[in-house]
Amino acid sequence: MIIHTKIRYFILLVIPLILLTLLSAFSFADTDIISQESDIYNEKIELYKQAIAINLNDANVHYNLGVAYGNLGMYKEAIELYDRAIEINPDYAKAYYNLGVAYENSGKYQEAIESYKQATRINPDYVKAHYNLGVVYGISGMYEEAIESCKQAIS
Repeated sequence: MIIHTKIRYFILLVIPLILLTLLSAFSFADTDIISQESDIYNEKIELYKQAIAINLNDANVHYNLGVAYGNLGMYKEAIELYDRAIEINPDYAKAYYNLGVAYENSGKYQEAIESYKQATRINPDYVKAHYNLGVVYGISGMYEEAIESCKQAIS
């Protein structure tokens, strides 16, 4: 019975992961669109840098600059900016969430777990943070925790 339950919960966790993998495999990249998006993010980066020069203590600007860097795959820079946004506003759940995403994309799963956990402490109803926490727990082999996080995401 215990094995049956573990298998059932494991399947509940694995099926969404498989679907996400399949969906990403079926997406088609248009290099012109990617190039245009890259140009847009580079423009945003310059504007956010100018805004930071005007006001060093605006958590939202640091956060938005981090998002732009993250969208370009520049996770080290994004992490530094999310950290700065959190330093300015310690209750910034979205900054903790995106910090988790950047850590996860960098393969730093323990740091991602801590960031997602902090986002859910600040905002217990943060579904995406609970879900991503479950995914990272699963990647890390922490299946019981993964199941609990996924349950939180759907409750």
